[in-house]
Amino acid sequence: MTTTTPSSHGHGVQSVALPVTIAVVGASGNTGRMYQAPELISCKGFIGLRHLNHVLQEPLCRLGAIVDVAPAGAELAKRHRCPIYTTIPEMMTAIHSGQLKVDGAILATPTASHVPLGLLLVEAGVHVIIEKPLSVDTASGKELVAAATASGAQILVGHHRRFNPHMREVLQYLPESATG
Repeated sequence: MTTTTPSSHGHGVQSVALPVTIAVVGASGNTGRMYQAPELISCKGFIGLRHLNHVLQEPLCRLGAIVDVAPAGAELAKRHRCPIYTTIPEMMTAIHSGQLKVDGAILATPTASHVPLGLLLVEAGVHVIIEKPLSVDTASGKELVAAATASGAQILVGHHRRFNPHMREVLQYLPESATG
């Protein structure tokens, strides 16, 4: 099955085969380790695990790979029968050699790693969902957006709480001026 989406360059549409194959970067989530270099990934928190579970539960998605330096990432990859990579360049090597195909990646890593890791992905033409915030400053965020535009990759910043039923309920009781 395929579907069409607007072209990343704004010209026409592009076909996307379904299910969409996704790599989750920083999937182990609660390891307590932070990234040690821009291409090494592990993080603390639970959002990586949450994204991984959503990919696994979504019938239009398929887990293509996990990128994580933590042992917990390797355990997740083994459990879900997908490749594990400890760096994005390692995953890119597998993609370029034809060993791996991914349609996009979810970047669920510490904020300071979003731009360096995002650049590695978008410069290779990989579409990316990046957890909020996009970057630590405006200049690096603009650099990432420019790189995505140049490569044709699309970026989506994950504002998942905007759609959380509990948050939507709370917003009903706040004045509009407080929420924009």
